Amino acid sequence: MTIKKKLFLFIFFFLIMQKNALGSIENKIVVQIENQIITSYEIKNKILTSLYLAKLKVNQDNINQLKRTALNSLINYKLKKIQLVNLNIKDDYFQIDKYLKSISKKNINDLIIEFKNNNINFELFLDQIKVQFQWQKYIYQIQEWMQHFDKKQFLILKAEDLMSDSNSLYSKVFE
Repeated sequence: MTIKKKLFLFIFFFLIMQKNALGSIENKIVVQIENQIITSYEIKNKILTSLYLAKLKVNQDNINQLKRTALNSLINYKLKKIQLVNLNIKDDYFQIDKYLKSISKKNINDLIIEFKNNNINFELFLDQIKVQFQWQKYIYQIQEWMQHFDKKQFLILKAEDLMSDSNSLYSKVFE
């Protein structure tokens, strides 16, 4: 066999092995909430983000301890995101910037680089922050309304109840 053929076969098998190695990385849908999904990638990203921000080591014990918390946090995030879709609440870039600077020693670009170096998706993290600040605005607006109207005039429903028993909740709304 000539050197060119051997080199070609080596490169060919190398590329096949690389493809198989990358193909084994899975991204599964873990939970679906209405039109929102939570993937294994998002859970992994949430765990890594939590470990990084808490300055904890990435090891199996720490990962196992955070799995349930990460999933619950992502469920709450998706429920908030669903609720906020039609409310047209704008991002508070000042608050977001202030928060990011507080966790990054005033250098957001360094934080983005650190996330990348730790295989953490910064955009997912940033979206969770945006949703949290929008949610806080929403809650504040509800509190403002409650100062001007009798609390008995409000019907506040849990999104979880709406998903599990929507018929009985709809009847409460139209009573």
